[in-house]
Amino acid sequence: MAKKPVTPSKPTPADIQAKSIKISRIAARAVVRVLLFLILMAFVPFFTNNGWQKQLDKVYIVLPNKWVLVYPAIVVIGFVSIFIVAVRQKFSKADVNWLLVVSTLVLIACGVTFAIRLSHLLAR
Repeated sequence: MAKKPVTPSKPTPADIQAKSIKISRIAARAVVRVLLFLILMAFVPFFTNNGWQKQLDKVYIVLPNKWVLVYPAIVVIGFVSIFIVAVRQKFSKADVNWLLVVSTLVLIACGVTFAIRLSHLLAR
């Protein structure tokens, strides 16, 4: 007697939602850890004696107006608020987790552009 082949059952909406929450939780935690690692790496030149301190003493950042700081301030405030909400909910809401991922990626992009600009000033 031949056995009938077992066909996989269709995933239920609860299974799909649980998988989505798990994926978003992993992504949010990974991106936040990358951000914290990059922030720690940004402070390394201040604690090592590799000649950067002399170059950093000569760098002056002049802002044409104070409105230039509004966008980075909004990004940082948004990241901190979304991070607090995600931690309070223990990364259990997929929507908040994805918002945290996007906010963290934007914050990383802002930090990278600032670091590139600073490296151009140091290269002079």
